[in-house]
Amino acid sequence: MKFTLAIASKPHLPYAPAPAWHRRRRIRRIFLLLLTVGLALAAAKWVWPARRQIAMLYAQWQCLRYTAPPDQVVYEEDPQAAHKLATLPGYVFNPVPSPSMGVPGPPYTSFAPKCWENFAAASGLGGGPRVVFLHELRSKTGIRRLVQVERGIPSLPFPQPLGLWCTLIEPAGLRSSPRQAGFDVVIYSGPGTAALPTSPLRLYAGQPDPADAAHFTINYAINNIPGILDGRMNDDGTRIEIIVRTGPALEPEWTRLVAQP
Repeated sequence: MKFTLAIASKPHLPYAPAPAWHRRRRIRRIFLLLLTVGLALAAAKWVWPARRQIAMLYAQWQCLRYTAPPDQVVYEEDPQAAHKLATLPGYVFNPVPSPSMGVPGPPYTSFAPKCWENFAAASGLGGGPRVVFLHELRSKTGIRRLVQVERGIPSLPFPQPLGLWCTLIEPAGLRSSPRQAGFDVVIYSGPGTAALPTSPLRLYAGQPDPADAAHFTINYAINNIPGILDGRMNDDGTRIEIIVRTGPALEPEWTRLVAQP
């Protein structure tokens, strides 16, 4: 009997042709990864400045509409009252500075609204924490300014018994930054501490005039004798005029000085 050895031929499996390069899984994954990274970098570059601008605009909006009660003390030099105020939120006690820094001034407690701190931090503009008045003012010509008035540093080589620093800021827009439009230093000074009492000084929160958008008032007291200061923005929104309406600083011995820093 004969046996025939039959060798089976290799079977042919009908594989599908390889997909095109743009459909291959690995290439698609790499492409999606690169696309995701690119979008994330683009979003980070845009979102962070946008969030900062929005935060600044919100703080600015709060400052433009800010008004504290007229009986709120925002600056106090009387030692007992100053220490008491320092226990309240938003107030900071400042001890007597060293004589090496200039002429020693009295200890005082001052106040700064939270919205002003946020705006100053976000914009890089603004003055210090001794805020006396903060609100929007509008001139007769329609110019808008965020106006901040603060108590000047009471101890300098040239002391300021009743010194006020005024900052005028052109408000920011959606795509614009705020800009400082003016800065004034107004000092009312007596002929010397022996001739006229200049402390303790107390300042109350300034109030915008609802009948005149360019005008505001600040109540003050020296040795518990009350008085009123009048403030007004000029027509081009670059200067603040502050005069004494009533009170001890109205005496003839007092002198008004206006200086540009």
